[in-house]
Amino acid sequence: MNWKYLLGIAVVSSLPFAASANTIVADGNFSEGVSAGSYTTYGAGQSSTAIGPWTVSSGTVDLIGNLWQGPTGGGYSLDMDGASPGAIQQSVYLTAGTATVSFALAGNPNGIPVKTLEVDLGSLVAQTFTFDWTGRDTASMGWTDESATFNIPTSGTYTLLFSSLDPSTSVWGPALGNVSISNAAVPDGGLTVGFLGGALVGLGALRRKLSV
Repeated sequence: MNWKYLLGIAVVSSLPFAASANTIVADGNFSEGVSAGSYTTYGAGQSSTAIGPWTVSSGTVDLIGNLWQGPTGGGYSLDMDGASPGAIQQSVYLTAGTATVSFALAGNPNGIPVKTLEVDLGSLVAQTFTFDWTGRDTASMGWTDESATFNIPTSGTYTLLFSSLDPSTSVWGPALGNVSISNAAVPDGGLTVGFLGGALVGLGALRRKLSV
C-alpha cells in the first residue's frame, strides 16, 4: 500500500471549502407581481411603498417598464429619482464571510449628466458608484455591470439598501436593475489544522507499520 497516496487523500479531504455562491435577493429584476406600464412612481410617503419584496425607505423612485431600454437579462428597472431622489431596501440573510452585491447600472438620459448611487449592507461601509449618461438615450442606455463586496462579520439578517445621492431637486436619477448577491462562507481553518495534524500522525504510524 502506498502511504504517500493515503496522505494525499487525507490532505485533500481535510481542506476547507467555501460555501457555494448563491443568489439571495428576492425579485432582483423588479418584476414580481407588479406591472409598470411606461413607469409607475412609488414613494415612502405614499399609501403603497412596496415594489414586490422591496420597500421604498425614503424619497420616491420610478418603476420603469417600457420607458427605456431594459438591462441585459430582462425584467424591469428603477429610476432612483422619482419626484425626488429615493432609496429602496430589502432584508437578506447572509452567512459570515463575504457578500458580493451585483447589479446593472445606467442613468436616466436627462438632467445632470453624472448620476450617483450608494450601495449599503446593514451597518457595513457603504460603496458609491457613478454613471455618466453623456451620449446615451432611452434606446441605448449603456447598462454596465457593477459589484460591491462586503465582509460579513457574523451570520444574520442584513438590510440591502440602494440610495440615490443626486441633488435633492433631481427627478432623473441613476437606473438600477438585475440585483443579486453571492455569499461565500469563511472556511473553518482551526478545524482543518486539527484534522490535518491528526491525519499526519495516523499516517506516520501506518507508514512505520507497513515498512516492518
